[in-house]
Amino acid sequence: GRCGSEVSRRASALVLADDNFATIIAAVAEGRRIYENIRRALQFLLSSNLAEVLAILIGALLGVTVFLPIHLLWINLITDSFPAIALGMEKGAPDAMQKPPHAADAGIFSGGMGFDILWQGLLVAALTLAAFLLALPRGGQEATSMAFITMTMAELVQAINMRNRRGSLLRLKTTNIWLAVSAGGAVLINLLLFYVPPLTDLFQLAPLPPLQIALALGLGFLLLPMVELGKFLRNLGGSGKD
Repeated sequence: GRCGSEVSRRASALVLADDNFATIIAAVAEGRRIYENIRRALQFLLSSNLAEVLAILIGALLGVTVFLPIHLLWINLITDSFPAIALGMEKGAPDAMQKPPHAADAGIFSGGMGFDILWQGLLVAALTLAAFLLALPRGGQEATSMAFITMTMAELVQAINMRNRRGSLLRLKTTNIWLAVSAGGAVLINLLLFYVPPLTDLFQLAPLPPLQIALALGLGFLLLPMVELGKFLRNLGGSGKD
C-alpha cells in the first residue's frame, strides 16, 4: 500500500496499507475469533430455544401447561439476549492460529454442531420438565415456578458452557466479565419476579420457599457437569474437532 506501485495496487486482491505482513495474521486471527463467537451464540440460542419448544410440546402431550406465553417472552428477552451478546465479546483462543482453517465449503453447523444443539437442548428440556413434575403435586402454579427457575438457570449455565464449545471450561485461559455480569444480573432479575407482588401477579408465579429455589437452581446447574461429560466423551471418541 505504501511502497507498491499504482499498477500493482490496482491488480491486487489484497492491499496492505501499512506494508506489514503481520497485519494479515492479525486480521485472520480476528476473523477466526468473530466466526467462532457467532457459532457460540448460535449454539447457545438454538439449543435454548429448542429446549423451550420441547418443554412446551411435551407438556402439551401430557396435558399440562408448563409455561405461559409471557414466561417464554421474558426468557427470550432477558435470559437469552444479554448472555448471547456477551458471548459475542469472547476473546480469541490463544491457539486459534495453530488450528487448520475451515474448509471453504463448510457450513456454519459443520463439525457436529447441529448434533450438539440437539442433545444439549434435550438436556435443558429434561431438567426443566423434571423440576415441573417434582412440584406438580403442590399445584400447577408452583410447578411452573419451579420449571421457570430451572430453565432460566440451565440456559445461563449453557451460555457459560459455550465459552468453550468442544473443550472443558477448565482449559480456558481467558475471562469474560460481560458474560459474568449478564448471567448474574439475569439471576437477580428473575428472582425479583417471585417476590415483587406486581410482577408475581403479572407473571402468575408462586413465591417459593428457599429449599425449593435451591433445588430448582441446582437442577439448572446440573447442566454444567452433564455437558462437560458430553464434551469429554465426544473428545475421547476423536470427534471433538471442528
